[in-house]
Amino acid sequence: MPDRYAEEHHCRVKKASLAKIYLVGDHFKLLMNRPFVLTRVADFLLRTQVVWVAFAVVLVYISVILDLKACAWIGLAIAFTSFPLRLMREGHLSQRTPFDIPLIILFAGIIVGVSVSDHLAVSLGALQTFLAMSALYYAIINHHRYVDLIKWGLGIVVLGTVIGMVIMLPLDLSSAYHFNLYYLGIWLAIVAAIAIGIAIFSRGALIRTISALLCSAFLGLTIFFLYDYGGLQRLFTLHSFVIRMSMWQSTLDFMSGSTIFTGMGLGCWHFSPVGTYEHLHNAYIGLYVHTGVLGIVALIVAVLIGAKLAVDIVCYSPRKHPYYGFGIGVLLAISVAALAGTLEITPFAIPGVGSVPPFYLLSPIPWLLAAALVMAHRLLRQPLDEAVVEQKEQRLPQRHC
Repeated sequence: MPDRYAEEHHCRVKKASLAKIYLVGDHFKLLMNRPFVLTRVADFLLRTQVVWVAFAVVLVYISVILDLKACAWIGLAIAFTSFPLRLMREGHLSQRTPFDIPLIILFAGIIVGVSVSDHLAVSLGALQTFLAMSALYYAIINHHRYVDLIKWGLGIVVLGTVIGMVIMLPLDLSSAYHFNLYYLGIWLAIVAAIAIGIAIFSRGALIRTISALLCSAFLGLTIFFLYDYGGLQRLFTLHSFVIRMSMWQSTLDFMSGSTIFTGMGLGCWHFSPVGTYEHLHNAYIGLYVHTGVLGIVALIVAVLIGAKLAVDIVCYSPRKHPYYGFGIGVLLAISVAALAGTLEITPFAIPGVGSVPPFYLLSPIPWLLAAALVMAHRLLRQPLDEAVVEQKEQRLPQRHC
């Protein structure tokens, strides 16, 4: 009898063990099931692509400044992961955007600038920042909720600008920081311009009030930083303009032979015989000098496309549309950046060629403004009734079943 009981007990233990093994095997198969894991992970990454691509872009910029070449390429690899994810889940690498052709032409100009460069490390850093910002541009465009992106994006830009000002205030605001102050001032002016459009054309009283306060505060801070510390009072003097004209003329006269078409090399103007200053004080001439004729062609095509989008926004969009103010604000911000580019290179690049090691970063401003313009244009193409309903849905609490 005891042997029979022992045998039955052994059978029960064996069956329980087999059941556990089968259960673990089922769980393992479930975990390794591609639709269960890869699909859900890919969907989550695509929903949050702007966040982690932005972090990858920050990693690239910091790595270029600190001369961490491997980290810069790692950041680019992370940023470009969004393209195969979109191909896997949505069937395409990216949505088509109005600025695809200008970006391709500019990329070709940058490749030419790198190929003729005498300072390859500086040029490669600029190329890496171009690729990083292009990845962020397409991540923004491919986001499915433009309204959420605009709301959080503007909040992050405002917060980041405030943090930048807090960092700047304790510094010794001598001439060594003038370039940083000009860049911060342009950011302040761009945010203020967007706030102006929202303050004037927004339908909500609270949004208009907040936008007006932000606009007033940022315009005041722009004057404070640039006039008192950044030397804005000298920027429009005759002496300053004569120096800039002389610099531009000597640079264009120096361009001869093949450099007329290819430029001096990406980020290499400072190292040329005419590079007496850290940067060229003109974004448009700087674009030509660093990327050659292809850079100017890209600029012209981008301006024509931007003008078409601007006409659609201003002339063919109802002023009662919830996002009309945002569209006007983006156009004002682009105008501010374009005007600043006539006297400073900051809307196009962030040169640090006088630092050790030297670097030359492409500014994020053109990519972010281009993405904002495309978003505004697409939102304003929505019928007014659908846009109002979508805006109301944003205010309602989300219910999850």
